[in-house]
Amino acid sequence: PPTKGFVPWNQETFERLVASPPEALTPHFPISHGLIVSCLKSDAAGRSSDAGYRLIAELIDHCHQDPRRKPRLLRDAARLVRSLRGAGIVEVVKDERDGRPTLRVSEDLQRDFSLHHSLSLYLVDAAATLDRSRPDYALDLLSVAEAILEDPRPILIAQERKAKGELIAKLKAEGVPYEERMEKLEDVTWPRPNAELIWASFDLFVDRHPWVDRNDIRPKGIARDIYETSSSFVDWLKRMELARVEGLLLRYLGQLHDVLARTVPAVCRTDEVQDITGYLRALVGSVDSSLVEAWEDLIHPGQDQQPTRCSQFANTIWQRTRARCARGSAASYSESCARWRRGVTARRWMACTRCHVRSGRPSASRPSCRASTRRTRRSSTIRARARRTSA
Repeated sequence: PPTKGFVPWNQETFERLVASPPEALTPHFPISHGLIVSCLKSDAAGRSSDAGYRLIAELIDHCHQDPRRKPRLLRDAARLVRSLRGAGIVEVVKDERDGRPTLRVSEDLQRDFSLHHSLSLYLVDAAATLDRSRPDYALDLLSVAEAILEDPRPILIAQERKAKGELIAKLKAEGVPYEERMEKLEDVTWPRPNAELIWASFDLFVDRHPWVDRNDIRPKGIARDIYETSSSFVDWLKRMELARVEGLLLRYLGQLHDVLARTVPAVCRTDEVQDITGYLRALVGSVDSSLVEAWEDLIHPGQDQQPTRCSQFANTIWQRTRARCARGSAASYSESCARWRRGVTARRWMACTRCHVRSGRPSASRPSCRASTRRTRRSSTIRARARRTSA
């Protein structure tokens, strides 16, 4: 007998599918902030004969939605345009062709700016309100960027399991009774850095944008934990015991890198934010750099003809830098990490090499002259290899 759930397929099934009427297709055309920004950017690039809001109205008029729904789509588009104007992303200027007022994307934003996530406008709003003089500004911005992404549930469950295991070990060492340990475990969840700040600011955002659901924001700290511990992709997977969800973590880090690189306005991207972006770029590139490099080649064509080899070389230098600086002071380790991240962000592979060459042990534990000579020779070899790779 066939197993449960088995679907038979034979000649009769094929003939029934051929003779039966086709299923009716239902059009689905949602209006979003990302769609409006893309339309306005295509107008600025000269790829459309219409201008500003007229291009959006023309797009709605040509869609396959029910004509009774098109007025509602126009109202939704007008409401989203007003919210974009309030955030400073869209501005009203005079059209050079006929002198009438039209819309355009602000020229203060980066060339590849996009709002393709449903809560991208909240990220732009929150980035403008954060205090850039605070030491934790970049980490706070990273937490907000993670909060607008979908929850990778297996990774979050692994983080929660790890936190509970560490708490149980700590409570057992302190001699806490079993009942009290179980009560404290009920309050343990995955890391949610700055959750109170994110929820409070999101409530204010929802008050100004009533169509947003208050449950859409999801604070989490996956990339923040990786960055603060300076972990590589493989090291963090091993620490969290996530051997079967490498693809999920890779996709999540890739989406987060795109959000930081393309959604955060250029005026809000400090040096440390650039460091975090470069660090995520290196993590994704160490596993599968094809998608990231394909996008970079479209934005900056011809800058690097061998990106894969250079990326692998930079990650090799990063592993050596971590190993050598671990024996030195914490200040030299942080300084070398920052130089390496800035080098990867700007795709300056020789800078990545120099951060490895300059990172050494503290002066209190200088090696002998013979060891210094060997280190100098290795440094020269590394420089020569970097020149050959980037040539």
